[in-house]
This record gives sequence, structure tokens and C-alpha cells, in this order.
Amino acid sequence: MLTIEKLKEYGADIEKGLNLCMNNEDFYLRMVSMILSEASFDDLSRALEADDLDGAFKAAHALKGVSGNLSLTGQRRRWITANCYRGSSMKKRSFRI
Repeated sequence: MLTIEKLKEYGADIEKGLNLCMNNEDFYLRMVSMILSEASFDDLSRALEADDLDGAFKAAHALKGVSGNLSLTGQRRRWITANCYRGSSMKKRSFRI
């Protein structure tokens, strides 16, 4: 279960994120949870599998923006790396966002 405490452990800027969500913890947690189902994760995985670097860049940029909007600044790269390969048989590749 996603909690404010767990997000703090991951390095999220909780104060800023909550401020953006009118200090409503439930709303903030729902918004963060929605990132995990963001279509851009699948887009990024498909683009990398197809060696489509332009598509991978666009998907990674979208994920960077979504995570930044919720003040998940400390974990953008980790969230993307951890989630874009779920269910994928391809080898991980290094890329910077």
C-alpha cells in the first residue's frame, strides 16, 4: 500500500506535492498511484524494444513531467526504470532522463 511515509523514504518532496494537491493526502496518493498505470511506461518499453530512440525519449519525457508535477523529483529515474520493463523480456538499457 502506498503511503506518505513510503514516499518520503523514496525521497519524494511530500510538502510540495501535498501543497499542489491542496494538502489532501488521499488525493495526492491517488494521483501518485495513477502514475504507475501511466500509458507512457508501456510506450517507453515498446519504443526501447523497437530501438525507437525518438519514441523512447518522448515517453521518458512525459513520465518525467508527470512525476515532476507531483514532486516525485528524487525518484523519477528509479520509478521509470523499475516500471517500464515490467512484463518485458528485453534486457535493461541505461538511459538518462
